[in-house]
Amino acid sequence: MSDEPMSVILSASGRLEVLQAALDSGPEALGREPTDAHAGIIGRIDRLQDTLNAVRDHISVKLGQAESVRVARDNTRGAAAMEQIRRLQTAVCELNGESQRDCPECKVVSASC
Repeated sequence: MSDEPMSVILSASGRLEVLQAALDSGPEALGREPTDAHAGIIGRIDRLQDTLNAVRDHISVKLGQAESVRVARDNTRGAAAMEQIRRLQTAVCELNGESQRDCPECKVVSASC
């Protein structure tokens, strides 16, 4: 599968337009009997539809993977931020001469985790 799904879609769209133009001009322009032309065109349309479906599925998978990575990144950032807040709050308590058990801010930080 191509790395450029848009080019595949545009190419398939162009081919469908050519087939539509051939249908509009009549079966004589295709040089075959109408049933042969119809079967050929339907087969070609089916193959193009399969290609478009594969591109769509590929894009869906990639978007799902990107969303999973984003969620994991955000969760990691949140956990790191909370850990940094805890360390800073501990330092503030030590500077104020309070123990973490007695500090109301430390209790709020601990309760939120």
